[in-house]
Amino acid sequence: MRLLARWRARAAAGLPYARTDGLVSLPVVASAAVVALGFPVGDPLIGLVITVVILRTTWQSYGTIRADSGHRPAQDDEHQHEHP
Repeated sequence: MRLLARWRARAAAGLPYARTDGLVSLPVVASAAVVALGFPVGDPLIGLVITVVILRTTWQSYGTIRADSGHRPAQDDEHQHEHP
């Protein structure tokens, strides 16, 4: 088992999103544990938290892509006024 864990850690070091994927997996395990302990409402609550994290990451990625593409909203506004 330790050999497998070391291999996965080495593989994850080369992938920037592997750590994020691992962190998202933790709430999934926590959700299963909470339900097993007799708190079934915990599953949808943890699901909502995961959803918020995914939406936040998506929004940040969208902002990064727009910034990297050189999109500037002020320039778009100027061009809209030039063409009636």
